[in-house]
Amino acid sequence: METRAGSRFLIYIVGSVAVSEMRAAYEVTSATNGKWEVLIVSSHILTPTRFQDDLKVLDQKLEDISLP
Repeated sequence: METRAGSRFLIYIVGSVAVSEMRAAYEVTSATNGKWEVLIVSSHILTPTRFQDDLKVLDQKLEDISLP
């Protein structure tokens, strides 16, 4: 088991997280030389296909949308 001396910063995003947001968390961790570990958590990752699918359902009624 690895032990860490630095602090952890946990970010929970309700909904989707974009790849650029995950990259920013990685860059903060790298820039602080491990003094801060940024963990980003979400219910799903936003991909181009998922984004297009989300746009398609914007004009539908809530009752007509099938949830995953």
